[in-house]
Amino acid sequence: MEPGKPWQLLSALPAWQLTQIPRVPQRDDDARPGDWAGGDGTTQRAAELVSAYCRSAPVAVAWLRERAGGPVRVITAGPALAVGSDSGQDVLTMPAGARGQRLGNGSAAQLLTALPCWVELAGVARRPG
Repeated sequence: MEPGKPWQLLSALPAWQLTQIPRVPQRDDDARPGDWAGGDGTTQRAAELVSAYCRSAPVAVAWLRERAGGPVRVITAGPALAVGSDSGQDVLTMPAGARGQRLGNGSAAQLLTALPCWVELAGVARRPG
């Protein structure tokens, strides 16, 4: 990948700070077997990532802690993530049903470059052919 290209790409993506993420339903102790599919959400997250991949659009997710012991902020970016608006927040496709506040242009990259220390975890999925 060309130097600087990931930052340029990230700067151009629409981005959101997550404000709400639905919890995975918990099984009731009185529930009958088969009443609830349960699990830890891994299957749902995999389906969300496959859906984002099939749109041939970049997706970025970042966890930020701007100071030791401070809150963790989750930032998502990508043109296929917002599907609507609800009570002044955008409804996102990943994580499914999450709500987020839209960040200004280039804000996701600015937030990351302001951190004194970080680890990049990057993945590139390419279609065969």
